[in-house]
Amino acid sequence: MRVLGIDPGYDRCGVAIVATSSNPAHDAVVLFSTCIETDRGASFDERLFAVVVGIEKSIVAHSPTHCVLEGLFFSANKTTALKVAEVRGALRVLARQHNLPVHEYSPAEIKMALTGSGNATKDVVARMVRMRSDVGERSARDDEFDALAIAITGLVSLGASRR
Repeated sequence: MRVLGIDPGYDRCGVAIVATSSNPAHDAVVLFSTCIETDRGASFDERLFAVVVGIEKSIVAHSPTHCVLEGLFFSANKTTALKVAEVRGALRVLARQHNLPVHEYSPAEIKMALTGSGNATKDVVARMVRMRSDVGERSARDDEFDALAIAITGLVSLGASRR
């Protein structure tokens, strides 16, 4: 099983693809991860297009079998939340075009699955991503680690539900 995990955004979008690990020390092998950063001077449509194109390249290159999105988190900034919702809609269409079933987990569900606490900090989540995958000690943006956390959650949850 190969899972595409996405931390949706139009400024920065975390993307990760993980697969089931044959190493008993890890749940996941990281096949790919990145943070797509768009030009802040570009229009929203251009930024949305850049995110979709970047993720489609990842899908074509790594052939995931499932897509997992972080659920929409409503912050005080409703304009940002609405634009992130548009990104999520475009990503759902993209996943459908590539015959990928889409699964969704809330931030609290992801934290709970990885750390045992729905209130875990980003540092604790990143530490668990390192422990549960072969990502090692490389540094990455928070969005990339969030995507890895999302993908690992999906991999473990979907794998467990198939047993």
